[in-house]
Amino acid sequence: ESNSFNVVVCDLRMPGMDGRDVIRRIRGFPSCADTHVIVATGDTETTADALLRDHTKYDELVTKPYNVDSLVRLVEGVAARSSSSARRLLL
Repeated sequence: ESNSFNVVVCDLRMPGMDGRDVIRRIRGFPSCADTHVIVATGDTETTADALLRDHTKYDELVTKPYNVDSLVRLVEGVAARSSSSARRLLL
């Protein structure tokens, strides 16, 4: 809760706590107010959009399978949007 991160990559469907719950929890931490979230999913983009329709705030959606180099570029691009000079990534 006391840590902050520029970018979090989170899978949408996980056992126990799904991605929407993780994102909501991250958004609830004052230290993560400016954290960018990339959602990864094996669902179609349409299905993922429907699951996230409840106003879960995220920055990017990437569908599986994805190219690792493309994901790295995406993370770097999203991190570059951050106003913080520190670059901490949670994958």
